[in-house]
Amino acid sequence: MPHDSEDSAVSLREISFSKTRISDQVKDILKELVLKQKAGDRIPSEDEIARHLRVSKVTVREALGHLEAQGLVERRRGVYGGSFVAKPTSGKMGEVVMNYYRMGDVTPENLVEFRCSLEPIVAELAAQRISAEELKALKGNIDVLEADLAQGRTNRAGALEFHALVADACHNPLFSHVTKALTLVFEKVLDQMPLGLEDFRDDLEHSKKLYEAFQRRDGSTAREVMFRHFDRLKNMLPVKAAATQSGKEGK
Repeated sequence: MPHDSEDSAVSLREISFSKTRISDQVKDILKELVLKQKAGDRIPSEDEIARHLRVSKVTVREALGHLEAQGLVERRRGVYGGSFVAKPTSGKMGEVVMNYYRMGDVTPENLVEFRCSLEPIVAELAAQRISAEELKALKGNIDVLEADLAQGRTNRAGALEFHALVADACHNPLFSHVTKALTLVFEKVLDQMPLGLEDFRDDLEHSKKLYEAFQRRDGSTAREVMFRHFDRLKNMLPVKAAATQSGKEGK
């Protein structure tokens, strides 16, 4: 695809289209172009796009705004600013699930049930594919969590990071993105639950057993340990929810 300027990696062609629903057509045209490029490629300026497509800058700005909301485009300010092809992240996927959660279409029980089905498979694959560096990262995570607990501190972010590291060890980006998106939402669920040191100690014990299974490349044990972890969490949710509600009513 030829470039329109030296500074623009995303190029435009002369495209003719009907005058109906122009804003949607511009959005679709730009989306098609962006999806053919690499993350970090510069997108032509709004002026350049408007001139090539013979539409207004307002229409172009609206189309780019839609693509930015979808996580396909990022805008940077400053001398070297402009619009660029964005690197896909789990954040946008997490925002979608978060919206479902906030609107009540997805419950904490739904999230745990889904993770209980997904993450044992993730753990089994990770046991088969994990690298020495990834094992080292998991051990580092466990050491930090253990040190925090020894000081009477909980580390929710670290506990959730362990699951993201396991997903990365599958070497399948879809598992990584889905797992990280779910943990982003699940962090909000845990904010509403009265978790104590014993809950985090139990979580750490499961992490240690998983690590040992990964060291042995024992997929079946890894799968079983991860299933037991989420099965316990599934049974714990009603108890924690009741305790939270009781605390609110007692105030």
